[in-house]
Amino acid sequence: MKDIKEYEKEYQEQQPEIKEPKKRKFGWLGMIFLLLIIGLGIYLMFRITDLLPGAKAEDLATLFKEINIKYLLISVGIAVLIPSLIVVEYAIVSHAVSGNVRPGILMKTTLLGKYYDYITPFSTGGQPMQIHYLHKHDYDGAHASAIILIRYSVNIVCWLIVGVTLMALGIHALSQIGDNASRIFLLIAGIVGITINLLLPVSVLIFVIAPRFANALTKFIVKVGMRLHIVKDPYKALKKAYKTVFDFRMCFRTIAKKPWHFIFLILVSIIEYFLTFALPFFVMKSLTTSLYWSQLIDVAGLNAFSTFAVSFIPTPGNAGGMEISSSLAFNAVAPGVAVYGVLIWRLFTYYIFIITGIVLTIRDVIKKAVISSRERKKEKNLEKNNG
Repeated sequence: MKDIKEYEKEYQEQQPEIKEPKKRKFGWLGMIFLLLIIGLGIYLMFRITDLLPGAKAEDLATLFKEINIKYLLISVGIAVLIPSLIVVEYAIVSHAVSGNVRPGILMKTTLLGKYYDYITPFSTGGQPMQIHYLHKHDYDGAHASAIILIRYSVNIVCWLIVGVTLMALGIHALSQIGDNASRIFLLIAGIVGITINLLLPVSVLIFVIAPRFANALTKFIVKVGMRLHIVKDPYKALKKAYKTVFDFRMCFRTIAKKPWHFIFLILVSIIEYFLTFALPFFVMKSLTTSLYWSQLIDVAGLNAFSTFAVSFIPTPGNAGGMEISSSLAFNAVAPGVAVYGVLIWRLFTYYIFIITGIVLTIRDVIKKAVISSRERKKEKNLEKNNG
């Protein structure tokens, strides 16, 4: 098998080719499956919560009658601000890479990425669709790929930094979880999730500081995969592994040449992920008066634990698993309202994109049916006139 230098030379000589991602043949079945997972997750969330000591959900009518509108509006504002910050991140990278910024295109790119990330396992569908979308709107292949991959590369590092920091600061909040099994699950699964998500940035670091060792380790892993019949084509597997590392490394090299853009991008990404982890605090504060500002980091830390705990679950958007893990975590600080807080929080950050996607899909189906019907009528009229 080739070594890393041969692959790097081959990789750098190639120009990125932008192809339209393959459309899913079973889109409707996939959507129905996703809705079933979400429904099952919500059902299990209520069932599990009812079994926890002192965590039975409060009366829904009373709860929403006493809701704090101020904090609910703050929650909505943060939910809108988060994707807006993502647009800013793409704008920073676009300006660094191509010298121009197109807010409308970048906003649609953000929403497109959110939707496809949320309907694909491990959030893998967003980037290919975003690259294709930018390429369709007059970004050349190199710029389209660089904008998406640079933002992704910097973001995954910031996500880990913010998440691990909040987990460290809020780890004492785990002790407030009355159920021992839930506490152990969140702690162990959270650490496992961090470890898995660290693999890519750590691999890049190893390739930078110890390329020979990294090359030997990658070949060893591929050979083990062959013996276990997981890897069928060693050349293809090795090439894919090297390409992933090179993409990640080249992205940092590119953005590092524009230090102010790089610093600004990191700052915006850190703010984005802090707000992402902290949002449930404001949602639950709108539902209960027993949650205090001093518990903001506790809630953000518990959210980080629950997020990393299910980050390796291969359901679209971690659906099902996220509802269960976060309700277990938030019951420690807001028993009785945690399940409703999770539903509202997930509505703001996840369900709304799925609902929007379904509405747009139905609209497209109806639009195609109407256009097809009109074309058939035109053909019939032409046949009558010719006849």
